[in-house]
Amino acid sequence: MALVQVIFLFFNPIQKLRLPVPDFFVRSYVVSKSELGISMVSCAYPLLNTIMFGAFGAAYSLWFLFSCWKVLSLVINKGLRTRIYTLAATVLVPLPLQIIFMGLSNFWKPDHPAFAAVSFVAFLATLTCAAVGEGILVIKPIGDSLAAGGDACRWNREKKPAPAEVADSGDKCAV
Repeated sequence: MALVQVIFLFFNPIQKLRLPVPDFFVRSYVVSKSELGISMVSCAYPLLNTIMFGAFGAAYSLWFLFSCWKVLSLVINKGLRTRIYTLAATVLVPLPLQIIFMGLSNFWKPDHPAFAAVSFVAFLATLTCAAVGEGILVIKPIGDSLAAGGDACRWNREKKPAPAEVADSGDKCAV
């Protein structure tokens, strides 16, 4: 998907083929002039790329939803079931929101305050998805592993060393 986005964003085959497409479909920048006559170039996200990202998002969301259903059919732990529901909600809600707000950003020029607000909401949707996903998929399992402890953990201070470990450490005292 990234390769397709790069091809359509940087090489723009539609414009090179001179197909009759409105400018906002393929526009990746806007040139504006200030009161002083200074030209400023602002970046924009083309609507065509947003449409392609939307198609990918729809396919990914369906695949993710079916995967979540399959995982939920195997889960027997109530806490893990809650985690999967939370993960599904944090992927299946912000991803379409990001796509919708990226599409809405094409209605304004980059120097308009509404463009900044819509772009910021799209960023917040992405940030929420990434942060909560990292917490659920990375941080929480590591915390659970550390909390489980057990004899295999070296940081478990309640475990007393075996006699062989004391003899190997160089201590001369008898156990």
